Amino acid sequence: MANALTKEITNDMKTSIIKVFSFEKLNIQGTLSNPHFENEINFLNLTQLLLMINELLAELSYPQAVTEQRNFGRNGRMRNNELTLLNSKEVTTIGSGKKPLASFAVTILFRQAASWQGRIKCIETGEEKDFISDLELLRFMLNILEGKNINEEV
Repeated sequence: MANALTKEITNDMKTSIIKVFSFEKLNIQGTLSNPHFENEINFLNLTQLLLMINELLAELSYPQAVTEQRNFGRNGRMRNNELTLLNSKEVTTIGSGKKPLASFAVTILFRQAASWQGRIKCIETGEEKDFISDLELLRFMLNILEGKNINEEV
């Protein structure tokens, strides 16, 4: 994996692809990919997906967070040898050879008010939506997976 300090952030790195392979009782499993990674990274639930995206944004330092993130690790920073979600060496098994239930292109443009703002697009349907919080991002994904109109309330 490239180091954000030594690698330029290109336009294609600003968009991540989320592929959902399993959706049961509001729990999704799938993969997250970004040109910054060598491989797709598995996530087993929504919380893990959100943490992975947040870690990617911090690693890229893009977009810059408006406020400093609180950190309770040693000296307030992660050390290089500490395990992170993005550096996990787990073998990829989710979705190998399967067609995803849905794929989403996510571009996060801002990180303000302890949340994300950006644009999400369902690749299969072409539906797009601007979101002003990570909750709206999740709501869009869940509505697509449940087959609802994206403007319906959850």
